[in-house]
Amino acid sequence: MLKKKILIICCCLLSLPLGLLARSSMDFSSPQSTFKSYLQACKEQDFSKSDLHYTNEFRKFIKTNQGYLSHRNVGQLQNEYNSYFNKSYVIEVYDDRVIFRFAHYGQPPPPIYFVKEDGLWKIDAMFSFNNVIMSSGGHWHWKNPNIDNEKIWIDKQY
Repeated sequence: MLKKKILIICCCLLSLPLGLLARSSMDFSSPQSTFKSYLQACKEQDFSKSDLHYTNEFRKFIKTNQGYLSHRNVGQLQNEYNSYFNKSYVIEVYDDRVIFRFAHYGQPPPPIYFVKEDGLWKIDAMFSFNNVIMSSGGHWHWKNPNIDNEKIWIDKQY
């Protein structure tokens, strides 16, 4: 019995560096590196990795909002990957906020909003969740088209 416990502890200790290595391969030092790392997590269909790319506010939301959780599936990660992989984009910089705006291929995917949080670049998915609606066929539009949603975000009024 003692040998079995020692074996289990050794296996856990050996797997710890692998887990740390996987997390350390994620790079949040720039919006571009965060985006690249996020796409890799989506490609791997790994929510535990992809969620690390979001702001603390959104990560708390996805852990506690049962309605959101009930609709979550790995197919969404594959769709994210397919929507953004190999799409060209322009970067708009607003101090500690950055927007990736994607080139038009018919209907482009929605912009991605990045903010600097605790010195790391994260995806502001809470802003997108609250303000952007996806409709069938990958088309998107603002929930409230009568206001300048991005100006509110840029000016940190959100």
